[in-house]
Amino acid sequence: MRSGVYRWDVAELSRMITKLSNEKEKLETDSKNIEKFKQEIEGSWQSIAGTGYTSTVDVDARDIKFVIDRLTETIDKLRKVSQYYSNGETEVQNRVNLLSTQILR
Repeated sequence: MRSGVYRWDVAELSRMITKLSNEKEKLETDSKNIEKFKQEIEGSWQSIAGTGYTSTVDVDARDIKFVIDRLTETIDKLRKVSQYYSNGETEVQNRVNLLSTQILR
């Protein structure tokens, strides 16, 4: 590769997007489990300690939701970048092919 030329590894980017998506799905499952756990606690632990504990669980659930939301945004942005880059790379290759065809005539 020449100095000053930069190319993205679109295949690696795609693998990382998949990896992030898988981790996001795990967090979503964990979030659902936390919500179920919280409901179980609310139904069976009627005390000041139970109320305090469910408040702590609420904070954890909110934090997990924040991370899930940021992951969703990041994954969407990376998918767009990958698509735009791939489209641009294809367009450049098409123009190079067209130019080389015109030169050879």
